[in-house]
Amino acid sequence: MSRLPRLLDWLASIPGRTGRSIGRAAVRDRFNRCGKRLVFFPENSSYLTPETIRLGDDVFIGEEAHFSGDISVGNRVLFGPRVMALAGNHLFAVRGESVRFLHPQGDENSEPITVEDEVWCGAGIILLGGTRLGMGCVIGAGSIVTNGIPPYVVAVGNPCRPVRLIFDDDGLADHLTRMGYGQDNALEMVRRRTREITALKPGKLKVIDRTAAYREIRKPTGFHGD
Repeated sequence: MSRLPRLLDWLASIPGRTGRSIGRAAVRDRFNRCGKRLVFFPENSSYLTPETIRLGDDVFIGEEAHFSGDISVGNRVLFGPRVMALAGNHLFAVRGESVRFLHPQGDENSEPITVEDEVWCGAGIILLGGTRLGMGCVIGAGSIVTNGIPPYVVAVGNPCRPVRLIFDDDGLADHLTRMGYGQDNALEMVRRRTREITALKPGKLKVIDRTAAYREIRKPTGFHGD
């Protein structure tokens, strides 16, 4: 076995700010792709297969994460603490074979996990292989994601299911246009969300839009001190 992984793990465990900086840089360099401004905590997390993990720009991964398998993460994605992304899976129900050793060609029967841009994954969620989190969705804390989640919905539970829309259709198109995605792309995202939600048949979903309340609390007070 190569000594390099052991050396990198040792660097990540060095106490103090210098050790943390060296250790994080060492782990970051092992990822298949790593965008700008990654915030993560490798000193108490597990990234078992960094060579198959791809991270976009401005990704935040909370403490005590566990990532393994083929995982692609987009830009501006937020993971809360104790998130598990498990793209690997054991085979079973094969006559005459022990589940303990059913790894075809040394692999873990991996199915990819894809997390698109602008997603927020709450604390303690579990993502299983073969799942895709649509752009801008929010996954509630403690959820177990076993299937794809449409874009711009709030989804919770086990199995995780959409329970709210984030913006109505007009609000979503306006949001994406303001974010610089262009009108055609914005309208296509609205149509995609409708298609994917319809396929899941979740019933009528209420809409969350906190824009007005946010702007109200951000309003200048007019008081500037003495």
